[in-house]
Amino acid sequence: MKLDVHHIIPRVEGGSHEPENLVTLCVGCHRKMERKDEKKQHRLLNQAEPENNPLEFGLSASELLSLKANDELKLDIVEKLAREKVTGSHSKQVATVKNWFKSSDQDRFEDLIRELGRDTDAPVIAVGGGARDTVKLTSIPDAKEWLKDRGRDLWWL
Repeated sequence: MKLDVHHIIPRVEGGSHEPENLVTLCVGCHRKMERKDEKKQHRLLNQAEPENNPLEFGLSASELLSLKANDELKLDIVEKLAREKVTGSHSKQVATVKNWFKSSDQDRFEDLIRELGRDTDAPVIAVGGGARDTVKLTSIPDAKEWLKDRGRDLWWL
């Protein structure tokens, strides 16, 4: 299950990253929550069951924010693969894909690229193995749908 960190008081309204201002929601519920007015948001949050909140399982707010950051980077990877049209008979070496991103984050990107290749829900296929392993998208429409389900719309593709 993909999780998002929701700020009860939004950051743009002065909300903090402190645990008492955070709740974790699945990606779909978070998208729905963001579209609700404040009164409806509080009612929905009050109905949430604490045992479903990863904060109750010992994850810190910073760990949850790190998970959120990794999810955003995965979106960046899939979007870049779509922009470069890496699909069909066209694949790219993992080393090449990670080099598309900031050098200080390349090890992290490499790990995330490999995770995407193993994730059966992601539109990324790992091809080959060893030092020359490659990845590609299952298709551009799959990537667009996957990204749209997570809040990114590639209308231009």
